[in-house]
Amino acid sequence: MTVEKLISLALCSLGLFKSIQPHWLYFDQYVYTKYPNVTSDELLQEIIPARDYSALILVPFIIAGTDYLKYKPIIILQGFFSVILCSLLIWHKKVLSLIVSQVFRGFILSTDVAFYAYIFAIVTTENYKLNVCMTQASVLFGKFLGLLLALLLVVLEITSNLDTINYITLAFSLVSLIVTILLPHVKPRIPTQREIIERELRTPKRLKSSSLVREKMDKFVKDIQKVYSEITVILWSIWMVISGCCYFILEDKFSELLDEATPGRPDALSYDAGTVTLATVLGIIPILVYGLIKGTCNIYSEPVLLVLSLLQCILVLLLSTSHNIWLIYTTYTLSYIVYQLGFVLAIFLIGNILQARRYGFVFGINLLVSMVVKLVLGVIIGNHALNLPPSSQVGILVS
Repeated sequence: MTVEKLISLALCSLGLFKSIQPHWLYFDQYVYTKYPNVTSDELLQEIIPARDYSALILVPFIIAGTDYLKYKPIIILQGFFSVILCSLLIWHKKVLSLIVSQVFRGFILSTDVAFYAYIFAIVTTENYKLNVCMTQASVLFGKFLGLLLALLLVVLEITSNLDTINYITLAFSLVSLIVTILLPHVKPRIPTQREIIERELRTPKRLKSSSLVREKMDKFVKDIQKVYSEITVILWSIWMVISGCCYFILEDKFSELLDEATPGRPDALSYDAGTVTLATVLGIIPILVYGLIKGTCNIYSEPVLLVLSLLQCILVLLLSTSHNIWLIYTTYTLSYIVYQLGFVLAIFLIGNILQARRYGFVFGINLLVSMVVKLVLGVIIGNHALNLPPSSQVGILVS
């Protein structure tokens, strides 16, 4: 097996194992069972928001350090965060541990930047598209397996103890940590002989130390200016920010939308979980198709961006105005598929342009802005004084 194939296998293995997280499907029920004094308002307004705030705090450090540390240390750190999170849920039964677990969940979200940046730093240019698609398909398949496992364990009454699901999640987190440690290191770029000679001639000996720092800063600024002079990077970064924000909010509001449309519906959790599971596995199909077809769609990136944006707007509008539960399920599934395809296109088209290894910076900026927009919108639409129903809150996303 060639080195390139081994790297692809390692990326797909990590994407798979780190995404098998069955405990999140029944997290709310776990909290209400283990912490009977915690109300739904406390869970939604005090505990879960810690995820977003912690991600927002850590992302600037990820932006600053990911490219400099060559990605792998950040990915290993993500593995440790996942193990710590599961350990807190299993062995600590205080409300504070719940909040801290969400802090680590936010850390895991923010360090995903390094995972996607690592793909472009470790594989050859001609294999960018295939590796991005295969890795993201592995991520979705891992998420699908985690959701399906949790669904089967609870629906088939194989176990009534939700701690069992936490132990299973911990096991997969440990496996993913081992895989991160085994990942190959990204080799630093070696300057050419010409670049070394030019630097020696340009820099007097007594000024080399201070001038070297200034030179690196100048190079960084030039790299960023070059990156953001590309219209493709700007347009797809804007798409990632807006669509990422919509995705996060829809994930949080999906159950509330369904409860508003059909109050008191029977077997609500099983149907909701089944829909999310189905949407996840269906999201793999267009990603694999795009990965296997020839060409990169660089020429048609702007029309594709326009089509995806219009589709997202239409689907979100349907979600916010529909009162038919099956239409909501169908619309959510289609919206999820469109987002996943757009996410892969955005990651590939942006990463394909970033030849200067500024992947972590650009992907991190996109995540940071997306989280800021989400938090600002969350404050606005979640304002109790406005008393907006879930459908109206989601409808604001379209405007």
